[in-house]
Amino acid sequence: MFKRLFGPTTADQLVYLENRIWPSLAVVVLSFIASFFVNGALGIIAIVILYWGWSGVKNWFGFAAFTTILAGYDNLILGVLVGLLYLLVAYFAGIFIFLLGVVRYGMLKLQHS
Repeated sequence: MFKRLFGPTTADQLVYLENRIWPSLAVVVLSFIASFFVNGALGIIAIVILYWGWSGVKNWFGFAAFTTILAGYDNLILGVLVGLLYLLVAYFAGIFIFLLGVVRYGMLKLQHS
């Protein structure tokens, strides 16, 4: 599962996760801090989670772009519904993939240190 989500080798996984973990964690922490002062600040966390989920779900289903989903159906309404379903799946998978990425990054750092 790690190979499909983060890269084929442990070195590739470490590079992939290093480029994503620290900015994502910084945004999540800053969003929590900003939520004490601004009402809509927690919405930024949803964007980070969707970012993680989109990359994972596109590997599972093979869609590289959102327009590919919409263009794959003759009926526009069906295409929009499938697109929205895809976004929901990406969001909820993003929560899992983000937490899995944090744990995997910690495991890889412990192995390489």
